[in-house]
Amino acid sequence: MNRSGEIQEMTEKEIGAKLKQLRQKKKMTLKQLAEKAHCTDAALSKIERGEVTPTISLLKNAVNVLGVTLSEFLSNGEANQEAIVMHRDQRLRIDFQDEKIVSYQLVRNLKNKQLQPLYEIIKSGGGSGGVYTHEGEEFGIVLEGELDITVDDVTYHLKEGDSFWYRSIRPHGFKNNSDSDVKVIWVITPPTF
Repeated sequence: MNRSGEIQEMTEKEIGAKLKQLRQKKKMTLKQLAEKAHCTDAALSKIERGEVTPTISLLKNAVNVLGVTLSEFLSNGEANQEAIVMHRDQRLRIDFQDEKIVSYQLVRNLKNKQLQPLYEIIKSGGGSGGVYTHEGEEFGIVLEGELDITVDDVTYHLKEGDSFWYRSIRPHGFKNNSDSDVKVIWVITPPTF
């Protein structure tokens, strides 16, 4: 993780080591975490060893079980949470290669914040890797490209300028089925990503 003010990224090994450290701090076994995160302990073991990149939904489920949001997990925790401005080169970059998504957190530290704005670039074929649920609401607007959003088994096709909103307790997911990148501003409340 880069602490110099440049866009920050974590490698698979860094993600795995941090997940293991957090799990052990919470005194949970692999099996206990896997059961609560709805995955196998073998998958979690590979993630902790840095052998595979976790899906967004799997990593999000695992860290939420451990009591933190995904952005808190991936950030270095040193940012001033009351900062008014966040310059482009200070954004936390979350790069999920398997899902073909690059996500940028648009505010500093999410602690004590009620919403989480993200700028996401979803490559052709990229998506959430499944459906998931959580408390809160989500809003977004497609800045460029086309995106399919699925809520309650109904798929909606969005184009540039289209926006969406739904309660996050409803099973939801997304996918870029087009041949070009999709750019989206996504707002989640409360911060769960």
